[in-house]
Amino acid sequence: MTQRRNEIRRDLAGIERDLGNPKLTWNGVEIVCSPSSFEEGLEIEVGGRLYPVTAIVLVRADLFPTAPRPGNHLTFRGKLREVLSAKLSASESHYTLKLTDPQNPR
Repeated sequence: MTQRRNEIRRDLAGIERDLGNPKLTWNGVEIVCSPSSFEEGLEIEVGGRLYPVTAIVLVRADLFPTAPRPGNHLTFRGKLREVLSAKLSASESHYTLKLTDPQNPR
């Protein structure tokens, strides 16, 4: 598993470089990430309510000092975002964060 985790982390680092090293800010720390559009625009249910997914980012687990939890806020692409979900991959190589606009009416 460790070898696979390291391979995925290396691959993500390459994608980050190819994308120009996009960053999010979490607890005052800039962290390189890889945006994804796979589920962007969908709505997910949290606590019986539907929330629009405004951004999805992949972040290498080794870059996070502490992982965000649903309801936490971070800044991505200059905008405040609320974490809808933060899932650690099976390989424990990265987190997939689904984000929403905290100003959206729910």
